[in-house]
Amino acid sequence: QLIHPSCRGKRSICMFNSLYSERMKKVKQFSRDEFPKALFLELTHKIYGTERVDKLPPGSDYQQDTFFLFEGDKVMATATIFLNPQLNSNDNTVLLIGGFETIDSECKLLFEAIEQRGKELGVNQLIGPMNGSTWNNHRFIIGGQQDLFISEISHPDYYPLIWETNNFRTFQTYYSYKDEKMDSNNGRLLRLEAHFDKLNIRVRKIDLSVFESELARIYKLCIRAFEHNVLYSEIAEQQFIGSYAPLKNGLKEDYIWLAEDEEKRCVGFLFAFENKWNVNEHQLVVKTIAKDPRFRFNGLGTLLGNRFMEKARANGVTSVIHAFMHKKNVSKNLSERFNGELIRTYALFSKMIEE
Repeated sequence: QLIHPSCRGKRSICMFNSLYSERMKKVKQFSRDEFPKALFLELTHKIYGTERVDKLPPGSDYQQDTFFLFEGDKVMATATIFLNPQLNSNDNTVLLIGGFETIDSECKLLFEAIEQRGKELGVNQLIGPMNGSTWNNHRFIIGGQQDLFISEISHPDYYPLIWETNNFRTFQTYYSYKDEKMDSNNGRLLRLEAHFDKLNIRVRKIDLSVFESELARIYKLCIRAFEHNVLYSEIAEQQFIGSYAPLKNGLKEDYIWLAEDEEKRCVGFLFAFENKWNVNEHQLVVKTIAKDPRFRFNGLGTLLGNRFMEKARANGVTSVIHAFMHKKNVSKNLSERFNGELIRTYALFSKMIEE
């Protein structure tokens, strides 16, 4: 143990050791074109015991620099920054931090380097974890004891604490609920069906044989339905389709429902899939419920949810997870109406950059 001659007591020794450790550390910065993929995978292997290709930054147009924290010649942590020009938060310009991985709780130098880069780019708020937009991986798990379900991204429990230690605070909160009762209100269902019949709205299951064309129609609804969401940014149609197309073989038509108007435009949809990570029960994950935001379509999400629940019960499903719902999102209320019990809480974090 290194002890400075002027140190007195354990606290002084710890302070000196901390300063000495920081001097041993350094941060290297790489441009998007220089991104060291092998180094990133080496770090994930240290953390998870295997190379996590699924955690690589997506390489979007928003991606800027990647920072790696070293102690000597050992890689200890990394993060990638994204500058999405569509995003602002209460008129603050935003820099997103994604691709965060670390085996070291002392990430001060890493965040200082990111903050300095943010100043150079002229932004005044840091938000993360988020890989460029809410269409990509974002959020940390901050609460809940259940096993992970499909579409959740694993990370060590200490990640949120590291961000909080570096003066990040909870910015947005999200929830997942588990519904084991799977009840539906048949009386209300009949009223809603009668109401939407008068509007010439047809509810049907997806046709996976023309999956890409179905996705194109869903995309047009998503642009309308989500445009007022927190931290919303647009996504190109082909990028949207490309993100869902690889999932086709794992989907079932019984669990994806669309609502169409008389001109065959998609005005609502429910997207769910089987949680095959749960080997103890037949469980589904509802990833998205959305509807056209116009007043005349109020209640359409409930109608889709009831149809979905009826089919799930008929197929012997034992529980449904309503996943990743924003605190203020109306679909959170929908989950509560279907007797959901909170199983997981997630958060995005934020820090203001001081002048």
